[in-house]
Amino acid sequence: MGSENTIADEPPAVLDCAVVVCFARLNDTVQYTGRGCMYVGGVIIDPVPCLVVAENIEDGCVLLFFCDQDWRVIGAGGYKSVAEARESAERRYSGVDRLWIPFRNLNEEEIHEVKQTRQFLKDHPAPVFD
Repeated sequence: MGSENTIADEPPAVLDCAVVVCFARLNDTVQYTGRGCMYVGGVIIDPVPCLVVAENIEDGCVLLFFCDQDWRVIGAGGYKSVAEARESAERRYSGVDRLWIPFRNLNEEEIHEVKQTRQFLKDHPAPVFD
C-alpha cells in the first residue's frame, strides 16, 4: 500500500521556468511574522504553506516562490543569491531556516525538460516594453 499522505513531499524539479534549488513545507514550528507581505493582484497571500528557492532557467536570477500545499506558485520575489532569498524567507517565516531541504539531483527527464525550456525561451524572447 502507498502512503496515506497524497500531498507531494517535494515540488516538481521545474516551477514556472525555474529549477528548484531548495524547498520547505512550513509547519507549526514556523511563525509567520508579517514582515514583508507578498501581494498578488492587490491581495496579501501570506501566510503560505510552502516555499521554494529556484534559479530562473533563462537568466539565472534567484527566485523565492510562495506556494500552495500542492507546490503551485502563487507569488514570487527576485533576489541576487540563494542566501538572500532564504534570509528574506526567514524574516517573513521565523524558523523556516531549519526546514530547507536541498533539491535532489535532476533525473534525465528533468534535465531534458530544462534544456527544452531554455531553448524555447531563447527562441521566443519575451517582448520588451518601453
